[in-house]
Amino acid sequence: MLSCKKRIAAAVIAVMTVSLVFVSGCSQNTSAGAGAGEYISCLKQNCIVVETVEMENFNENAPETYLYTKLHITGLKDSGIEDKINGVIEEKYNELISNGLPAYRGISSVIDPSAKKSSETISMNVMGNFNDILSVMILKTVNQDGVHYIDCHTLNFDLNSGDQISIGDLFPENEGCDALNTAASQKIDAFNNKYYGGNVYDPSTEYLMLGSFKGVAEDQKFYLSDNKIHLVFDYTNPEFYLTAFAPYEVAVGYDRIYEEMDLQAFLGNGGIYSEEEDKYILVYGSEEAAEAVLDVPQGSANVHYGMSCTYPEGAPDSVKKKAEELSVFNDELAGQLKSEAASNAAYQYGYTNTVRVNRIGNYYNLIHSESYYKANYWGESAAGYVYDMNGKEVKLSDIFKGGADHETVIKDYIAEKLSYDFPEGDYGGKTLDEIYDEVSFTLDTYGLQIKTQPIKFTMDLGETDYESSVSIFIPYDEFGCDQMTIFN
Repeated sequence: MLSCKKRIAAAVIAVMTVSLVFVSGCSQNTSAGAGAGEYISCLKQNCIVVETVEMENFNENAPETYLYTKLHITGLKDSGIEDKINGVIEEKYNELISNGLPAYRGISSVIDPSAKKSSETISMNVMGNFNDILSVMILKTVNQDGVHYIDCHTLNFDLNSGDQISIGDLFPENEGCDALNTAASQKIDAFNNKYYGGNVYDPSTEYLMLGSFKGVAEDQKFYLSDNKIHLVFDYTNPEFYLTAFAPYEVAVGYDRIYEEMDLQAFLGNGGIYSEEEDKYILVYGSEEAAEAVLDVPQGSANVHYGMSCTYPEGAPDSVKKKAEELSVFNDELAGQLKSEAASNAAYQYGYTNTVRVNRIGNYYNLIHSESYYKANYWGESAAGYVYDMNGKEVKLSDIFKGGADHETVIKDYIAEKLSYDFPEGDYGGKTLDEIYDEVSFTLDTYGLQIKTQPIKFTMDLGETDYESSVSIFIPYDEFGCDQMTIFN
């Protein structure tokens, strides 16, 4: 949500090159997306440019604090389709500027519609931009008569035609959206928020149910993000009683509904963009993580220990085994910290060991971190491991095709990241080649997360020295998506 503040300039244009898309079973040589029976593992980014335009409202009735923004897209070959999409966005913006109170139950009993607003924000944000689909969320956030409310709207465009996409269009083989409704019902019923009467305005509760969830309607508000479809329930859904005058959102992972949802339906054969480039992103799984039961020793008044190990139940056994092997309490380090802490009661000491596993695309990440802190020093060691769906560990070289020069790209990024602290190129007593030889990695949505072994940082006088692994993010397109195996 955008923060509110007075704008004096008439209009400021901030240009963002936003390129996000979804694919599944995606190959650079074929269409990207997911049909029935295919796990949605990766997504193809759209080659459009999105401008965020900040608007000035000169209306004398405008609130004291406000910020209005709208979007403008370019990058399509067909200017008529561009104009069509921008026209819908402009129309929705004008509608929200002139709208009164949204139709939440009970809102007119606590807000005088004629009262001047103390603040108002209209913000538009691209949430999903993939497979020739553009998904936009619009929030109108208002403080009026001492009460806060939010009005949410969503727009989902087919970039091939400029037409808006309904939720039913994404489930062509199942008009009832059965899998989506089942997953959403489970999330809604988990809270069991039933309405039994009482105060018509209770901001302490997000929502109450007046009846059972009836399922999504054809005009259901929704938007798409990197790995989920987000259902937005508000005053247009009669079974929901939004007591806080704000929409309630239920997000369902693509991996819960991939057999019915077709993100490939709108993905054309290319040729609709002014500049074409193959770029892809990986999709995180939404499987809930199980937490291992760990025995954490007792600390003392100024010594604190922490242990955590989480992984999806569906992770391969070899990945779970590795997670458990790494979830070992470091008795030697903990003993040293406890001994030193006994004679330094004014300082806090601590040790943590964290292991977490998540699924992304057709892989599993395992991230292991150990950290400690004590008087005038702290340290952290982080390492990443990647496994395929069969539980076999994937090496860094495995994710690149033969002949791809990934080593140069990674070294350049490491050198740039460390150049501020080590301008002479002496990286805590190690050379660049030595650091590269020890790196580990994990996969992220838009790029690699490279993790170094701990590097010693000597700070200026008065600052605390430390030893820490360094994380370096490198976008996939820096290597060239066509040079990587993870999108096949």
